[in-house]
Amino acid sequence: MAFASLRLHGVRVVVSNDAQTAADAMRLAHDGGVEGGFLRPRASGMRFNPTFLNPGTEFVVAYADDQPIASLVLTPDGPFGLPSDRAFVEELDGFRAADDVLFEAGAWVITPEWRRHTMFLGAFLFAPAMRIHIAAGDNRRMCVVVEPNRINMVSGIFGYELICGPRPYLGLPGTLLVTRPSREWAEHFMDTSASAPRRIVADHVFDPEPGWLQVGREGEHWTHELLPTLLPESDVQERLAAQLEILEVSSVPLRQFEPSPIVR
Repeated sequence: MAFASLRLHGVRVVVSNDAQTAADAMRLAHDGGVEGGFLRPRASGMRFNPTFLNPGTEFVVAYADDQPIASLVLTPDGPFGLPSDRAFVEELDGFRAADDVLFEAGAWVITPEWRRHTMFLGAFLFAPAMRIHIAAGDNRRMCVVVEPNRINMVSGIFGYELICGPRPYLGLPGTLLVTRPSREWAEHFMDTSASAPRRIVADHVFDPEPGWLQVGREGEHWTHELLPTLLPESDVQERLAAQLEILEVSSVPLRQFEPSPIVR
């Protein structure tokens, strides 16, 4: 199926933080994690990451005939950090120290029957992310973690720069790539190559009338409906309780922790 026929097939993209879009993205992420062997099946059928609670998180879902076929999650840096902190915190802290505004395009999943269109669906998913960040116009960096065999595609088509890796990440080798999606950069990057994939991305990034894209969907924020189900399956509450315990202990006068005499 050629790229143009993907549109004719009814592929559209929704970028939203409502319950339906979030649930569709987290279900795809769950099924992909179970298939990949790094996630145990959960009763909810959804894969929840505490970083999704960072203010400003958006879920990007591609649909064909109203069925979700691919997704990613745009997570801004915040109280819960970024998903890739678990493997690349030193590198990300370097960007933070430079006052860069960090976002991560994570939980990138394509259903098995659509994976032969990975490159084209990637354009559908990443172009909206670039549109959002170009419109914001600030000092943003968008990062992504991919397996080594996807480095050439992500760097060559979407303009990401390899920072480091591979390192163990979710049971697989992962590499950290980062880009700065400004309008000037995007226009230069898209104009310096005649490759069809880059032209496809450019068409979507700069599409003046993106009928294939819906930003925002009616409904309450996903946390109102989904969080009561997802929290008991996660370790968020335990992690917060542990942090509170550490803070409580650290407030005790240090003299109570004087070391015992060394026995010689």
